[in-house]
Amino acid sequence: TAIGVAALVNVLRDGGVRVHAKSLDRLLDVLPPTFERIHRSYLARLDEIVHLRVREGSRYAAVLASGEELPVGRTRMEALRQRLGIT
Repeated sequence: TAIGVAALVNVLRDGGVRVHAKSLDRLLDVLPPTFERIHRSYLARLDEIVHLRVREGSRYAAVLASGEELPVGRTRMEALRQRLGIT
């Protein structure tokens, strides 16, 4: 069975990268509920998010404990705030 590159997902974990042949939605179905879809291209573990940042141009980012910033989709920001308990 051939798998297109668009169907592959990079998973960052413990400093390494693993490639999975699942869509983000399917991956989210098998991950613990501590994961949230924060962008069309990103999932994040909620307990790794330190705070949310508003960027220039009405863009948002989730700042992780590692200092890395991941984009947050505008349509996902409100749900993310609720999951994190931020009003």
